[in-house]
Amino acid sequence: MNDISKKVLSSSILVLLTRFLQKSLGFISTLVLARMLTPEDFGVVAFLALTTNFFYVLAVTGNYQYLISKPILEDDDLNTALTIDLMIKSVFWISLCLLAPTICSYFGKESVLNALYVSSVVIIIRALKNPGFVLYTKDLNYKYFFKLELSAKILSFCVVIIWVLVDKSFWALVAGDVVSALVLAIGSYYLHPYRPKISFKKFGEQWNFSKWMFLKGSVGYAKANLDQLFAAKLYSTSQLGNYYMAKDISLLPAYSLINPACDPLLPTFSKSINNGKEFSYRISFSLVLVNIIAFPVAIYLGLFSPYLVSILLGEQWLHIDSLVSTFALLMYLSCFGPILSHACIAKQKVKTIFVIDLLSLLLLSGALYIVDVQVVTELALAKGLVHTIIITVYFFYVKTFASLSLRRLVIISLPTLISGSLAASSVYIMPEWGGTISIMYWLFHSLVFTFVYLSFFLSITYIFRQEAEYQHFFRLIKQVLNK
Repeated sequence: MNDISKKVLSSSILVLLTRFLQKSLGFISTLVLARMLTPEDFGVVAFLALTTNFFYVLAVTGNYQYLISKPILEDDDLNTALTIDLMIKSVFWISLCLLAPTICSYFGKESVLNALYVSSVVIIIRALKNPGFVLYTKDLNYKYFFKLELSAKILSFCVVIIWVLVDKSFWALVAGDVVSALVLAIGSYYLHPYRPKISFKKFGEQWNFSKWMFLKGSVGYAKANLDQLFAAKLYSTSQLGNYYMAKDISLLPAYSLINPACDPLLPTFSKSINNGKEFSYRISFSLVLVNIIAFPVAIYLGLFSPYLVSILLGEQWLHIDSLVSTFALLMYLSCFGPILSHACIAKQKVKTIFVIDLLSLLLLSGALYIVDVQVVTELALAKGLVHTIIITVYFFYVKTFASLSLRRLVIISLPTLISGSLAASSVYIMPEWGGTISIMYWLFHSLVFTFVYLSFFLSITYIFRQEAEYQHFFRLIKQVLNK
C-alpha cells in the first residue's frame, strides 16, 4: 500500500471514529430529548435550523474547497480566505437579523423570534475559525480534527443534557449549537499555530473560484431543504417536528458516517488529476466502496424502521416509521453525491456543479407542484426520485473527463446488490412474533440480516477477487484489522 493510501486509510479511520463518537453522543442526546421534548419543540428547532442554515449557506464562499484544491498554499491564500469569509458572513448575519421579524411572521412563528436571534450568532462564530486548520486536511492529518470535533461535541452534549434537565424546552438545542460553534472556533487557534490577518491580496483569484461556490451554496441549500420549506409553511409545528425527526434519523448513516469517511478523498483526487488512469480509478473505487456500505444500510433502514423508531425514540414517535422507510432511498443516494462533486471540484468544474444543483432545484420544485404535498410520504418520495435523476446526471457528466464504465460498475457491484436483496428476503419471509415490537425480535432479525448479507457477500466476492477495487477493499480491511 502506497503512502497516500495509508494516509487516506488512517484519515478515514479517524474521521469515522470522530463521527461515530459524535453521533453516539448525538444519538444519546436524541433519545433523551425525544422522551422529554414534544414534536412541537422539534418543529421549532427545525424552523430555527432551516432559517439560520439558509443564511449561513448563502454566505458560503467556497474558500475551503478552493484551499483544498490548490496544490501549493501561501499565507496570502489563507488570509484572503478568512477575510472574504468573514466579510460575506457578516453581511448575511446582519441581513438575517433585520429580516427575522418578517420571516417569523410569514411562517407563523412569531413566538420564537428571540430564539432565532440567538441561533443566528453561529453564522459569525463559524466565520472566525482558523483557516490554517485546512493545512492539516491537505496533509491528511486528521488527528487534530478528531480532537477539535470531539471536544466540541462533548461540551455541546453536556450543555444540552444539563439544560433540558433544568428546563424542558427547545432552548437546550439552541444553546448546544452556540457552544459547539464557539469551541470549534476557539479550539482551531489552540490546535494550530497559524495566525491569520486581514488581506485582499488574492481576492480576485479566490473570487473567480468562489463566486460559483457562492451561487452553488444558495441553490444547493434550497435544493436540499425545499421539502422542509414546504413542510414549514404547510404543516403544523408538530407535523414539521415529525418530518424533521424522520429525515434526521434516516439520513444519519449518510451524513454522519459514510460521507465523512469520504472526506479524505478530495485531497487524493486533486493529487491525481494529472494522471487520468489513477484519477478515474480513485473515483471508481470510491463509488464501489460506498455502495458496499450504503446499500445494505438503506435496505436495513427500510425493513426495520418501525423497530428503530419505536425502540429507540419511543412509541410516541411510531407514526413516523413510514417516513423513515421512505427516506431510505434518499439516504442511499446521498452517499454518492459527495464523491461525484469532489471529482468535479478537483477538476475545477465548479460552474457545472452549480448548473446541476440548479437543475435539481427546478426538478424538485416541479415534483412538489405535481405531487400531493399534503401526504407527507409523497413529499419524501418526490425528493428521493429527483435525487435519483440528479445522481445519474452527475455520473454521466463525470464520465466526460474520467474513464468510468457504468456497465462495469454495475457488474462489480453485484455482490453487494445480490447479498443485500437476499438478506432482505430472508428477514421478510421470517414469521412475526405475535405481531408485537420487541427488542429481542429486532436483535434476532438484525443478526439474521447481517449474517445472510456477509455470508453471501464474501462468497460472491470471491468470483470478483481479481478486480482491482475488491483487491484494494480487502487490503484496506486487512490494514484496519492489523491496526
